[in-house]
Amino acid sequence: MEKDPAFLLYSKDFYEGTRMMLPEERACYIDLLVYQHQHGVIPNDVKRLVMYCSGCSEQTVKDVLNQKFNQTVNGWLNERLSKEVTKRSESKPKKTAAASFAGLISRSKLTQKQKEKIKKKFVMNDFILENGELITDESIIKSRVKEWFNHIVNQMVNNYKIENANANENIDIKNKKGEESKKTVNPEKVVSLYHQFCPNLPKVQKVSENRKKRIKTIISEYGLNKVIQVFQTAGESSFLNGGKGWKASFDWIMKTENFIKVLEGNYENKTNAKNEISEEPKINRQSIKTIVNNASGWGKTRHREVS
Repeated sequence: MEKDPAFLLYSKDFYEGTRMMLPEERACYIDLLVYQHQHGVIPNDVKRLVMYCSGCSEQTVKDVLNQKFNQTVNGWLNERLSKEVTKRSESKPKKTAAASFAGLISRSKLTQKQKEKIKKKFVMNDFILENGELITDESIIKSRVKEWFNHIVNQMVNNYKIENANANENIDIKNKKGEESKKTVNPEKVVSLYHQFCPNLPKVQKVSENRKKRIKTIISEYGLNKVIQVFQTAGESSFLNGGKGWKASFDWIMKTENFIKVLEGNYENKTNAKNEISEEPKINRQSIKTIVNNASGWGKTRHREVS
């Protein structure tokens, strides 16, 4: 990162701290502050400092150093300036991250509600810290903010598709969770949904008691619609379908910690983010309502394969 070309000088503090100094002492003080800012430390070589502080005597330089600076092993330092430089260097990455995020938000075609939702997820330290250390490279910070932003937009796109799979029926998956949990869901039908959405993953041969308990736990916590969403994501995920020589199983997906990871989009295929959330859903030809009814045994419509 380029060297910071400026530092803050608080006029009131400077006036109060220099009002009893002679004009040549004040001029020398400013020259020495500039030297420290540009070079990090003022050397002990007073004769060279006299050359730097034009028009000042050697005694004046010595007097100012003793008044306003602390001598260290490496040279002289003004404590207040050191603090201001550090404070400014720590605030610059934050400004870079905030400006990058604001630019992405303003250029997007998201609704105001969606923008506010993303703003609540924005955590500054996630982009400016690496293993507890401050990142000073602006390009890295901007890249991290952009990657995160695109990932969040992708999640919103996918959620939008699920929630609006049948706009005419006005299905709101998020608001259905409480209603679903009050109804009995047939475990065999849940397994059938897994087979429909995840045809390339290992088949379930037997719906054991342990699997029934796990299904009941997941349904009561997240609702059937979220289960359908997770099955769809898992079925489309290259990684979970053997991309690394390993395939996910029904039991793996239905473990709470893994279920959450899939739900949060950790195994989605990497694609270019689209800010326009207006694509027609392509998960299946059946409505979400029909799938839910079939899985729960609530509807009278016979179950048919999802294409």
